[in-house]
Amino acid sequence: MIKYKIRQNWRDFADSAVGDKALNGRTIADGRKSQVVGLMGEMVFGRYLIDNQLGFEYLAMESTDFDFRVDSLFIDVKTAYSNYEPQPDWHCRIPIYQQFQRNDIYVFA
Repeated sequence: MIKYKIRQNWRDFADSAVGDKALNGRTIADGRKSQVVGLMGEMVFGRYLIDNQLGFEYLAMESTDFDFRVDSLFIDVKTAYSNYEPQPDWHCRIPIYQQFQRNDIYVFA
């Protein structure tokens, strides 16, 4: 498990970048809150890639199947809103309606 501290400027950016409505009717939590948390997760993963000098493309605005491409791998970042720090023994799940996404790897942030 890799830990990153969420920076306040990331929170501020995500809050200002997200619209008022859910992305779709299957959004689990309050639509806006889920999107803010999702964008922060993508930002953290992007920071991880930069810190490890891994080249990538951010593709979340172009696809609903994946968020990043690293080399030839398509990666989807999954997040969950929580009031607690994530633990390594937490269960991570993919919604059944996303089981046919065209990605190679899931990252849980």
